[in-house]
Amino acid sequence: MKRAVFTFAIIMLAVMVSACADSSRNEPARTGEYVEVSCSGCDGHTFPIYETRIWDADYIERYADTLNVMFDYEWTLLSTEELYEAWCRERIEEYLLCHLAHNERIRSHQFLRWTIEYRDGSGNVRHFVLYNRSGFSRQVQSHVGLDISPYISEYYRKRFFDVYMDGIPLASPASISVRFASVNAYTLLTADRFHELQDIIKEYQSLLETPEGAIRLAQIKPANIFEIAPLQLTIRIFLAEYAGTDQQGFKDYVIARVEDLMESLNHFANDSLRGYVFIEFHRIENEDPRHRLHFIQGERIFIERPDRTGRAGDFGWYVVESYQGVFW
Repeated sequence: MKRAVFTFAIIMLAVMVSACADSSRNEPARTGEYVEVSCSGCDGHTFPIYETRIWDADYIERYADTLNVMFDYEWTLLSTEELYEAWCRERIEEYLLCHLAHNERIRSHQFLRWTIEYRDGSGNVRHFVLYNRSGFSRQVQSHVGLDISPYISEYYRKRFFDVYMDGIPLASPASISVRFASVNAYTLLTADRFHELQDIIKEYQSLLETPEGAIRLAQIKPANIFEIAPLQLTIRIFLAEYAGTDQQGFKDYVIARVEDLMESLNHFANDSLRGYVFIEFHRIENEDPRHRLHFIQGERIFIERPDRTGRAGDFGWYVVESYQGVFW
């Protein structure tokens, strides 16, 4: 029994060391000096561990042509910083060979950060922060999702939602967000199409680092956001309890107001809006209190749940397909 446990421990250790070796070979950054950390649970076992991972690629030089397209050649490099991230210790519990012993995997990072200033399509001053320890395309998407989308969402809230939903009792403030289009649910019947769409999205994402596929951040404004990037608007509305007697009439009124809201938004967005609205009603008897409205370029589409095509009512499928011929 002891021999079997010992053999299993050797195999597990070999797998872990092999995995670490493969990971290090694929690591794009160069590394600093190695250190050896001894396992305190037994004698004679030491493990080579990275001390510093150095990221020295010059993203400003590498992606200069893409940055020029993104910012219409009008951008300012405010700063270039060399950063050193404090020690990050990842505790690896109980190597089987050493029983209750443990080893600490020590790793730190030295990398560059650039801050770029530009103006968007509305004339607002914005800052694009770029790190060379992460993929360029991913950081562009993050900038759109975390820096630009909240501004667009708040603009839509004040100029449209608050106007069309004025006087309607809400249980909490509505959630309004803008995010990149994606596909989620699928079945065996639609697996091939699902993976095809995933590949299309991945190809689009990879091209964001090229001048030809760059997102033109300097042109973005609330009216053209869906023409600049493949985005989807999501609005979630939770209504307070309706005290009146005509509950169905109240429900119909709310849905009509939402449809007017989306029609107005779509007209503002040059007939390019893709939007999903989730409404939850209280005390609507004899039916599902949740109501979903889906709009593609101003047209309301009706999605069965579950969808007979196997999509389980995933609106993302329709959004991604609607952008074919536009972004992919």
